[in-house]
Amino acid sequence: MRPLLLGAFLALLAVSPAWADIGRDKRECVRSPSQQAQIVACTRLLKTWQTTKSTMAVIYNNRGLAYGRLKQYGQAIADYDQAIRLNPRYAPAYYNRGIVYSHLKQYRQAIADNTQAIRINPRDAPAYSNRGIAHRSLKQYRHAIADYDQAIRINPRYAPAYYNRGIVYSDLKQYRLAVADSTQAIRINPQFAKAYYNRGNAYRHLKQYRKAIADNTMAIGINPQFAKAYYNRGLIYGRLMQYRQAIADYDQAIGIDPRYAPAFYNRGIVYVRLEQYRQAIADNTQAIRINPRYAQAYNNRGIVYGRLEQYRRAIADYDQAIRIDPRYAPAYWNRGLTYQNIYNNRHQAIADYRAAYRLRPSNSQYAAQLRSLGVKP
Repeated sequence: MRPLLLGAFLALLAVSPAWADIGRDKRECVRSPSQQAQIVACTRLLKTWQTTKSTMAVIYNNRGLAYGRLKQYGQAIADYDQAIRLNPRYAPAYYNRGIVYSHLKQYRQAIADNTQAIRINPRDAPAYSNRGIAHRSLKQYRHAIADYDQAIRINPRYAPAYYNRGIVYSDLKQYRLAVADSTQAIRINPQFAKAYYNRGNAYRHLKQYRKAIADNTMAIGINPQFAKAYYNRGLIYGRLMQYRQAIADYDQAIGIDPRYAPAFYNRGIVYVRLEQYRQAIADNTQAIRINPRYAQAYNNRGIVYGRLEQYRRAIADYDQAIRIDPRYAPAYWNRGLTYQNIYNNRHQAIADYRAAYRLRPSNSQYAAQLRSLGVKP
């Protein structure tokens, strides 16, 4: 017996390094300090570990998560597809594939995947919340709210559902409800930076500017790299005519995200108010470089060119704003003013004022300008 025991022990020693490698790979496939390491570990397991289909589905799902975090969405979807083929009842693969589809703005596919995850597990609050996000992206607001309501019924402590429902209420301009939902999300998770940001946004629309500044400041304290919170606080400082603070916040947002076009655009507005026109042109030009379809930036740059008496450039910018967005009334209005006051072109000015008025018939200024020229609005 002893030689057999010795032989068995030696055999165990011979295979133990391989088992140790599998054990390490299993740990790193579940959680790893880097996505690349997680992908390598999961890939090795798929090649070397003989296991059940359901376990292989988990490995593909975990590798898909790593690919998703690296924004390699094609590979992520391929892995979730494989996980689902191996185990069609594995809800996390549908849920995670739905997240990727949302990132790719394929919202109908995202809804379908979250719906399947819910069929498998009707108590899956995150799946209801994520389906709500996709509904909201399609402007299906009532469906979105219904999904968030259900997520909250399943788990009244699920902060993301309150947070996301608050976003929809802001979309619907129901800002007090948005404040209430963001507040509840913060009660559940006091470190929820995005909830402070959203509540600050709602306070801004309610013109409760001090509260809005406090919330964005809190969001920045939690996440100092939160460019949107600096941007929103800059908007509020601009409303309060605290222009230096506004510029400082836009500077900070741009420092974090140099491709943040609205921060350049709004900093340009502040420079106009400070009569620093060259800086205003530079900022609107940069916003246009980042987003060549930014009609408002063309319009604003046109206004600045007008103040610098560079009228041909102003007209060219208004023309471009209208080409990008033929329903953008301010560009017609500003072009009309230039034709009337600079070029004495009454006919073209009336045509532009009429276009602006048709787009915004509630604007009393547009109507008054037409009447001043003897034209019925």
